[in-house]
Amino acid sequence: MHTQRNNGKCRSIAKTAVFIGATMTALTLLSGCLTSPYYGQIFNARTDLIPFEIWTYDKNQNITLECAQASAHGGPLNGSGSYQPLTTINPPNQAHFDYRGDEIYHAGKQVVIPSSCWRYYPYSDGTNYITVVRINQGTLEQDSIYTFDKNGLGCLGEWVGKKGFYGWFGKGCEKRYTNTNNPIKTVFLKAKS
Repeated sequence: MHTQRNNGKCRSIAKTAVFIGATMTALTLLSGCLTSPYYGQIFNARTDLIPFEIWTYDKNQNITLECAQASAHGGPLNGSGSYQPLTTINPPNQAHFDYRGDEIYHAGKQVVIPSSCWRYYPYSDGTNYITVVRINQGTLEQDSIYTFDKNGLGCLGEWVGKKGFYGWFGKGCEKRYTNTNNPIKTVFLKAKS
């Protein structure tokens, strides 16, 4: 009986170690999140200044934004090779801290997306133009920055408030593809004119 109890404890410890290892691996791949604009956000005009707000744990690698004409479902119309450079954002050296004391860095910039990245595609909601922006940081490229829709931002805020900066990770807050459930690491935007 004593052996069975110890085997149960060992299995429990092993499961916990695997979970912690998987979580740490995932967090290593995670660079940060885009909190503005949100996925599907509608702007009045293609010439609007769009505020890009990114939170990252990595202050040492620049963040690049690239844009492309979007397909009706949010991906790049002509594949991932159709992205063009939009801008580079340098994270500041000054850290912010969540309530647990974890360092995070805020990088932000307002950008006008060029007309070459917008595509005419009228929707019933009154929007007529669409674009997609990919956010890369360092060598992790597009796999590192997570995006959120409007509801996902509420989820993000709730979990960051409860558990700290990475509290949202694994809670389903980020925008995901419906067919694969993989995180979407681009942001799809619309404009009325």
